[in-house]
Amino acid sequence: MMLMDDQPLEHESVERALRDSDWRLESVESGEQGLKRLKSLTPAIIFVDQNMLALNGISTIEEIRKRAHLDQTLVFLCTAGNATSSMVAKLERLDAEYYPKDQLWRDKLLPLLNELFGDDQKRLAG
Repeated sequence: MMLMDDQPLEHESVERALRDSDWRLESVESGEQGLKRLKSLTPAIIFVDQNMLALNGISTIEEIRKRAHLDQTLVFLCTAGNATSSMVAKLERLDAEYYPKDQLWRDKLLPLLNELFGDDQKRLAG
């Protein structure tokens, strides 16, 4: 699993949420750093913050989707605000989804992973 977010507190929240699971977290602080790491990684799922400085979330996801080895990777755009209809339309074209940050990190992350991956979690987490 990868998290691209420029806020250190977000990384800490996800680490806490995953503490008692088999999931490994690859944390990066920007879209650019994430794209560099993705040259050698194929995570099962990527969470991308929309409001990063140099390269925003939508632009980062556009670059992710250009990489053939990531075509099966689930990608979520996360932001503290609400998704606009144009944002949702862009995400649909990019085969990505919107998920509000405030519902993700606390007690909702592991249930989401269970819903998405079920019995495959152990295989994908390691």
